[in-house]
Amino acid sequence: MRGMRRLIYLLTAMVGVLAVATSCAAAGFAGPEGASGVSEYQVEAKRIAGLAQASDGTVIYGSIAGPWDHPEPRLGRVGPQGPLGETVGPRLGADELAIGTEGDTWARTIDDSGRSRISRSMSGGTWSQIAGTADARAIAPRAAGGMWFLQGEPRGTSMVGAVPKVGYVSAAGEVVAFSLPDLKAGLSSIVEGHEGDAWFTWHDADKIGHMTPTGQLTEFSLRAGSRPADITVDAHGNFWFTEPGASRIGQITPTGEITEYSLPQSAWPDQIAAGADGRLWFTELVWAHETARFGNLGRITPSGRFTQVELPNRASDPRDVIAGAEGDIWYSAMGEHGCVGGSSCQRWEPKNPAIVGRIRPAPLTTAVAVRRAALWRNRIDVAISCGNGNVTETCRGSIAIKLNGKQVAKSRYSVPIDTSRKVPVRRTAGVSSLVKATLGKSRALAIVRPDAGKAKRRAISLIHPE
Repeated sequence: MRGMRRLIYLLTAMVGVLAVATSCAAAGFAGPEGASGVSEYQVEAKRIAGLAQASDGTVIYGSIAGPWDHPEPRLGRVGPQGPLGETVGPRLGADELAIGTEGDTWARTIDDSGRSRISRSMSGGTWSQIAGTADARAIAPRAAGGMWFLQGEPRGTSMVGAVPKVGYVSAAGEVVAFSLPDLKAGLSSIVEGHEGDAWFTWHDADKIGHMTPTGQLTEFSLRAGSRPADITVDAHGNFWFTEPGASRIGQITPTGEITEYSLPQSAWPDQIAAGADGRLWFTELVWAHETARFGNLGRITPSGRFTQVELPNRASDPRDVIAGAEGDIWYSAMGEHGCVGGSSCQRWEPKNPAIVGRIRPAPLTTAVAVRRAALWRNRIDVAISCGNGNVTETCRGSIAIKLNGKQVAKSRYSVPIDTSRKVPVRRTAGVSSLVKATLGKSRALAIVRPDAGKAKRRAISLIHPE
């Protein structure tokens, strides 16, 4: 389903509702950060997408081996030390794979007729399809056991006039589903909130939906063209969703207050996960815009500060992202793509094996962001960046500048996380003549001492401000 959504978003980019409080803000942008703390594992198959984490901490992925016209569906596992092998699995519907709270593996599978249904694998490894879930679109674990799902229930053998539904399969296998009023509203993604209700995205209708286990529906409208895609819930119970149609990240509170953050046009957000560091991590639709770049994951703080993380494999195309129970971020990625079908480019086929990546939390880091510092009469302006760590943290400490072995300036600094800001470093008394004699010719040494985290000394050039 997510693969189909990617096509829908590209095409749409080319060509009883409650009143909600809506605000929009531009995200603060920062440049890409290096791939420290990232491990990437090549797996056997080339085509990969969905991820889910089992109770033992290993990550399960769905993949396809073999040529496009004779696909071989598989399930694989990756642990903290690397791949643990693949086995023949059911024919999965794109990347809908989840682990229930009861420990079973659930998936959206394709039957012999080409219809998608929800299937469940218990401890023995045998898969069984759940009756009443024909043409399921997405799944999400329930705290009470079982799965929530989205469905376009067919009428007879035709998909024309399919009835959109939101429902759940209980741990005992009972299916309960509720019809939605908008027959044209395509359904994308679903997640359970902290209160036990389901929240889901209506990408064609530009809405967020809220459904209780008893069938009470509430709709929240977004701006036209938002095309909400994936949705997740954070530790505070707020919901975050991607808007690839508008290159935005949105948040909706349990009471319906909506905030949206605009991203650079090249960062088309797709799948999203709430990290233990407080940030929202998301994949980007790299083929959806001519300025997009391979090999990045996007992330944003709850206040809208956006950064990109450069992955070790710069030719990879991230497809799914999940937050691990241990606090790591896991992602799947296709290998480097090649065009198949001549000038018409009928499809993109990966050239290299697929990847499962793991990003471990990094400590709070303070750094001198720019190698040039402007020297004024009473201060030296040094650009300081603050990154990694938890979003609740702030980089604080002291910075000293030495020139020819003598300290010429010193100050305290305070920089919010995921930002870069000029810090005025005050001149030390009695060094004006030394600085003036070497201004524009010498390199000084900036020494940063953080109160928490880490930092590095860095050489900087003293320049005349223009």
